[in-house]
Amino acid sequence: MPVIRVSEQTIQRLKTWAEPLQDTVDSALSKALDAAEAKREADRSRLSADGHETYDAFVEHLLAMPDVGDDADFERDPSPPRDVDL
Repeated sequence: MPVIRVSEQTIQRLKTWAEPLQDTVDSALSKALDAAEAKREADRSRLSADGHETYDAFVEHLLAMPDVGDDADFERDPSPPRDVDL
């Protein structure tokens, strides 16, 4: 088995992937790699053959946008039309 050296900063980041008292460094690293590979595959599936996002990916993006309030934020003053000279 190979031996690797990692910085303390990297070990701290790796701990965010680990279940305390359950995971080893190897199992936490495996979880992080699994997540990275899943993200890469999801990104690839969103792109068409020419590298552009597909329609489905665009719709998913729109549906994932957070709720920013009700429509009252965008209401306009119902003033009557004005005469304009051109």
